[in-house]
Amino acid sequence: MKGERPEDKIRQNGDLNSGTQSYFLIIPTRNGFEFVNKQQISFVSAERAYCTLHLRDGSSLLISRSLCQIQEELKDLPFYRVHHSYLVNLNCIKRVHQTEGALLQLECGREVPLARSRKEAFLEWVKAR
Repeated sequence: MKGERPEDKIRQNGDLNSGTQSYFLIIPTRNGFEFVNKQQISFVSAERAYCTLHLRDGSSLLISRSLCQIQEELKDLPFYRVHHSYLVNLNCIKRVHQTEGALLQLECGREVPLARSRKEAFLEWVKAR
């Protein structure tokens, strides 16, 4: 099928246990594949058809997948779409700054904008914790 990723073909052929959650994103590289532990992703930023995975160790990886695709692959983990261009691991949020525009400060020291349209739902989630 056009647009199908190799790991999807393997899963359909029964070579991967499709009943268990995959703990890795498999990223094709120039020289092979990179296995990224999903729990090590701090946040994902997007620009057009590319995303950058920002990892907890401070490294980053540019990939050619849309943010929607990444969001779907991370749906079983505590990731929240805080902005049109950002997906954040909720376990990595250190502080919420509520100034003119809300910002999320992450463990890594980076700040990510919280979109006005998503702010109310996010703050309700915070208050429920």
